[in-house]
Amino acid sequence: MTLGDHVKRMRLKRGLQQIEVAPVLGINPWTLRNWERKRTEPLVRHYPAIMKFLGYCPYQRAEGLGRKIMLHRTHEGLTQKAFARQLKVDPGTVARWEAGDSRPTEKIARQLASAFGFA
Repeated sequence: MTLGDHVKRMRLKRGLQQIEVAPVLGINPWTLRNWERKRTEPLVRHYPAIMKFLGYCPYQRAEGLGRKIMLHRTHEGLTQKAFARQLKVDPGTVARWEAGDSRPTEKIARQLASAFGFA
């Protein structure tokens, strides 16, 4: 199920039209229509508004450190590049963590644990 599917289901459940929901999500109705029709996917910067509108996270069950990092990053509406900038690491490093190809150093793991509550 895509994020557009989740938004559409919640929108219909609440009896709302696309034109009413789009401003809440910070987009125009055509963008919402494209999400709901699976023509495009929301950008990560839209995730916080989507989660707020839904009242839940459709990706809540994060298994493993890489998925937890990705879940946190997307909840914050951050790209891998922006998240990497916060941690002062290369964006490729974040991508490898999320893919499970590598793990953060002990120092970064402590930073993630204290700042974000995981690692």
